[in-house]
Amino acid sequence: MANSSPTVGRVGAYTLVLRDKLNFSRTNRVDWQVHMDGAIDWLCRAQDATDDRGFSRSFHVMNGWDASYPETTGYIIPTVIKYGKRYGRPDLVRRAIEAAAHATGTRYHGRMIGCSATSTLACFSFYANKNLTTGEGGMITTDDDELADR
Repeated sequence: MANSSPTVGRVGAYTLVLRDKLNFSRTNRVDWQVHMDGAIDWLCRAQDATDDRGFSRSFHVMNGWDASYPETTGYIIPTVIKYGKRYGRPDLVRRAIEAAAHATGTRYHGRMIGCSATSTLACFSFYANKNLTTGEGGMITTDDDELADR
């Protein structure tokens, strides 16, 4: 899968247009893994640049990384988790968990973070630098009655 390119649906159409515009022939193969690794590395830098483990909302050439933004963080979390699981990167799953602590109130595919079909529970931090704060403390959410009873 590391060297395959998308060939169906909207992504496939975009790929064909890009190949045409960039003058790629079908024999030229793009190493998609190199580009994906670069994108994930960029996301890790965006997280490392913040004090609260959320993902920076933007990068400015003159001013560097911006502050984290809950909506941006919420959109990035599922991507980081899926990539980490697919390519055996537990460090990325850990990063996503840390970022979720910053994403209280964020929606993904119409559902609040912490009510996801991809996880059984979620943890949120209420530390002073989070978007919802009580000074310290946190919250665990779950839709699993057995876990909730523990």
